[in-house]
Amino acid sequence: MRTILNTILLMSLCSSARGQEVPDSIKHNPITESDVKLSEVVVTGLTGSQKLKQSPSPVSIISPRQLEAQPSTNIIDAIAHQPGISQVTTGSGISKPVIRGLGYNRVVVVNDGIRQEGQQWGDEHGIEVDPYSVHSVEILKGPASLMYGSDAMAGVIIFHPSPTLPMGDMRANVSTGYQTNNGLFDYSLNFAGNKAGFIWNSRYSGKMAHAYKNKYDGYVFGSSYHEQAFSQMLGYNYRLGHTHLTLDYYHLTPGLVEGERDEKTGELLVPNGYDLKGYGKPMPYQQIHHYKAVLDNSWYLGDGNLKLLLGYQQNRRQEFEEEEHPDECGLDFLLHTVNYDLHYLSPEMNGWKFAAGINGMWQQSINKGTEYLVPAYRLFDYGLFATMSKEIGRLNISGGLRFDHRHLHSEALEEEGELRFQDFKRNFNALTGSIGMTSFMHNLSKSNGK
Repeated sequence: MRTILNTILLMSLCSSARGQEVPDSIKHNPITESDVKLSEVVVTGLTGSQKLKQSPSPVSIISPRQLEAQPSTNIIDAIAHQPGISQVTTGSGISKPVIRGLGYNRVVVVNDGIRQEGQQWGDEHGIEVDPYSVHSVEILKGPASLMYGSDAMAGVIIFHPSPTLPMGDMRANVSTGYQTNNGLFDYSLNFAGNKAGFIWNSRYSGKMAHAYKNKYDGYVFGSSYHEQAFSQMLGYNYRLGHTHLTLDYYHLTPGLVEGERDEKTGELLVPNGYDLKGYGKPMPYQQIHHYKAVLDNSWYLGDGNLKLLLGYQQNRRQEFEEEEHPDECGLDFLLHTVNYDLHYLSPEMNGWKFAAGINGMWQQSINKGTEYLVPAYRLFDYGLFATMSKEIGRLNISGGLRFDHRHLHSEALEEEGELRFQDFKRNFNALTGSIGMTSFMHNLSKSNGK
């Protein structure tokens, strides 16, 4: 179970919970409307934030309290219990999200405001996100291509960071956790503050686990892993907007469960002398390094809002599998990604809300190892979109149009005189339109009980 210790600096305020006897007059009072009124949860909409009940698409919200209460080994494991959400796992450290049966490149993951890019096409490639850095999660189920492009065929998973502290506050936080099955121990140190509009949020997290145990095989060789993560957000909030810079580093060293068994006994093979309850690196294993920098700018133009997001990501994924040459990797993928997003949210005009913008990415994938699964490639895409929404009485209408263009150049590869991959160039264009409506047939206003 995760234990969270909050220390408020400067103000040194302490609070305590006290049990009190409830008077009979209060015990027997009927429930009032305010007692049962649902909180109006705000989610990501086509034209900016909107109330959850007004969204025409299925949306799940996972609160900070729910994340803390859910035992998990990574952030995808923490959300996989939601309806319509599942995961593809390799060991306990690698998980990939699946929405209604679709995953891999058909699910877009948004972290720090930009889409996460980290070789998500492979079974053994997880999501490089520190669970402790996630404040809440928003899951858009179903096609969300208008805002996020054609890759969001199954839906979008949005990881929201912690909100900015109130002016003048500083806060330190230490979080720890332990799980008995695989001896998982994790911790996170956090320091955040807001001083006269200058804001910061620093975090360092670590995690280690030995092999997990199941009822069929006992401890499973290759399922141990180590994880480290560091993030630093610096920014300034001013009257006409804000500028935030976020720097992230994520390092995961997971073992790979191969499942090789003895032909006679059927038991899992374990190298002689290997301690299944130790925290050493098994062979084979991976080294994953993910670097990210995001510049988030927002300006208020009258009652409208102009937002500009620029991001850079570098993902390095190496696989080591030779006992004789433990420092030589077979697979070695290096992925560079530049993300951009510029959009404008208009003020409300006669009940109508509008948004328009452009977003996309440039990407380069390089093979640096001695084994090859996919060719090296360069990619550039952009999407132009315009959306609208309007409330008419109990009816809420939203929709929009999007045009996508993608250019892909795959490079040729020869291995020992044999052509493995051919050189080719492709251009793809797509026009997408969508419209949705929600209607409130009944209005639950009061519930009385004794």
